[in-house]
Amino acid sequence: MSIDTTQLLQMVAGLSEDIESDHPDAEIGTFAVVVEISDAEGNWTMIKYRCNDERRWVQAGFFAAAKEASEHSHERLGDDE
Repeated sequence: MSIDTTQLLQMVAGLSEDIESDHPDAEIGTFAVVVEISDAEGNWTMIKYRCNDERRWVQAGFFAAAKEASEHSHERLGDDE
């Protein structure tokens, strides 16, 4: 199996550009990559993630804050809005 990382790298580059544009003096603290893994038929199988901070309590707080932010964000509204 070969994984095409192009989309992932483009997303990270776009986010970095947005942060730099919106907050030129900002420093990036905690960050994570969360990936949905599917089988060959497209059936969801699991979620994998990697975070730059290995402390579980930091990760739990970070993901809780991300969940809260995504629920109240007006970015990229989908059909379910």
